[in-house]
Formats: sequence, structure tokens, C-alpha cells
Amino acid sequence: MADVPWHDVFSDTRNEQNKIIANSREKTSIFLYLMTREGDYGYNIARQFADAYSREIWKGTKSLNIQHASKINSILKSMRNDGLLLTLEEKKGLFPFYSCRPVPEDSKPARVYYCINPDVILYPNKLAVTEEERNEYIRVLQKVDTLVENAGIKKSKSILENIPGFGSKRRKIPMNPISDLELYWNYQEFSGENERHETTRWMPELRWTYLQYLSTLRLIERYAISAEKIIKYIDEIPELDYLTVLVTAQIFADEILRVYKNIPLIQHIRSAKSNGDEVSKQDQTELKMIISQNNVFSGFKRLEKASSDVFMEFNPNPDATLIIHPEDVLPFRTLMDSNIVREVKRARSIKKDNL
Repeated sequence: MADVPWHDVFSDTRNEQNKIIANSREKTSIFLYLMTREGDYGYNIARQFADAYSREIWKGTKSLNIQHASKINSILKSMRNDGLLLTLEEKKGLFPFYSCRPVPEDSKPARVYYCINPDVILYPNKLAVTEEERNEYIRVLQKVDTLVENAGIKKSKSILENIPGFGSKRRKIPMNPISDLELYWNYQEFSGENERHETTRWMPELRWTYLQYLSTLRLIERYAISAEKIIKYIDEIPELDYLTVLVTAQIFADEILRVYKNIPLIQHIRSAKSNGDEVSKQDQTELKMIISQNNVFSGFKRLEKASSDVFMEFNPNPDATLIIHPEDVLPFRTLMDSNIVREVKRARSIKKDNL
């Protein structure tokens, strides 16, 4: 299994003539932009950055190629080849339970929509599971499935049928491709273990945690930050590299959690306004302070709608109250802490070796 740090993948990409075809700042800028989108195509990405540049929202002097449509498609293809991005069709294949918004299919020339590869944020190294390793992982999981079924405690779908399947959308690993990281983590969790784990929301613990990671990334996508806001955010970052991606994901999770913690106040003010009651100055001041603390996720109605959409995607029994679940965001926030620490240690180790 390959063990290439994503940090190295974000470095400059050169062609056979050693000419840089995509530099680190360009790749990081595009990745951060697409973190806040279900998917986008080259011409539109270039148009958004060109518009921001003309209005002096984005200066990006070392990433100017991404405002030119003639250049950006080669950068996007390079990022896809490196595993940083997926096409929208690839994403639908890996995560069939995502309810992606429809995109025009009759454009000429045909548009290729790109999205981020979640593995880039969730795991510090680029996984390249070989066919032999993949077959071994499947064999072990099938063995665990048999043990669970023979023990008479198989309540619904098996491990293989439920990675991460929901309802009628379940799938079996041998029949449908899934993320290498998804398969690897499940193998690591269940290899050599005979007892069924405690379940959380209808699933064994690790598989549910993996879906919590995905649901948080999905919530960031579905929130749909305006292009102007995310480009301005990118422009204000002094360094653009893999660590930037991890820190940004951590910041976004923090902002979502901050809103969640203040939902009772937000709902109280909303209820008071709808009933024609007066909202106290103290409550108004407190709400303004909450909103001012967030740079991106400041619209509660928008976050609530995004949360509802994600809940419907990930919940096999959509009959509970549609709210933002802190237990979904907290594991992701903890994972980002761990990945950031690991990346900083890796960078320091390289610096020490070069002294």
C-alpha cells in the first residue's frame, strides 16, 4: 500500500520537460474552493476567480492561472490524476447515497464537474490499495460477516452490505467500488475480531464514525458558501499547502459547532419575532456577537437547511427531528486536530533533517 503524504501531492506538478503545470498555491486554492461546492467545472471556476480579481477581492499573484479558462482545465486534470479531486460521476459511484443536485448534461463541449476527494482531508497519506490487498480486506470482512450471522445476532444488513449502505441503497463490496480509505478503515476495525461492536444509530461504531466525517464534509458542501466569500477567505491565507486545507476544515467545523451551541438562543429569537414579541437588547447583542465570531457559517437558516439535507442523505429512518447534531461534527473536529498535529510533526521532522 502506497504511503505518500498528501502534502507532497500538493507540491508543484511538473511535466516531462520539468515545466510547472500546476503549482502548490493553485492546487490548494482550487481545493479550498471546491470544499464548499458539490462540484464545479473549469470555466466557471476560472470565471469566479477572474471576477473576484477584477473587483480586487482576490489578488492571488502566485495563482493567476486559475482565473484563465485555458489553463485551469489542465490543472484540474492534473489534480484528478494525483487523487486530490474526483469527477462528479466518480463521486456518485463511491458515495451513491449522496443526493447530488442535477447539473446540465447537454452543454457543448460537455462539462466535467470536479469535486474534492474526501480521503485527502480524512487521512494524512494517499492510499493506493492494490488488487491483492483489496481482495484480502474483502476476505477478512466476509469472514467477520459469517461469524456475525452464525452467532444469530445479525439484526439487519451485514458489514459488507452496509458499507455505508442505507435502506434500498445497500451495496456489496465485490460488486461496487468504494473508497480505498472506507475499505481500509473497516478492515482495520474488524480484522481478527469476533464480537459485534456496540452500535450507534443502527451501525457498528467505526462505520458510523466514518459517516460522521463524511456528513460534516457534506454539510460544508451543502451550506454553499458564496464564491465571493470563499475566494476572499483564500486570498487572506498567507501560506497555501496541505496544512492549510486541514486547518480550514478545522475552522469550518468550529464555526458549525459554535452555531449549534447557540441554537436555543437563535430559535428563541426566531420564535419571538414570528409571534410579534419584542426581542430583548441583551438577546440581540448576544446573537450579533455569535454571528461576528463566525467568518463563514453565520447564516443559521442556511445551515439548518444544509443540515436537513445531509440528515436525509445519511439517516436510514428519516423520522427524527431535523437538527444539527454536535455528535456528528465533534469526531470530525477531533480527527482534524490529530491530522494537523501529525502534519506539523512531519514538517518539523523534514526541516530538522535538512539542517
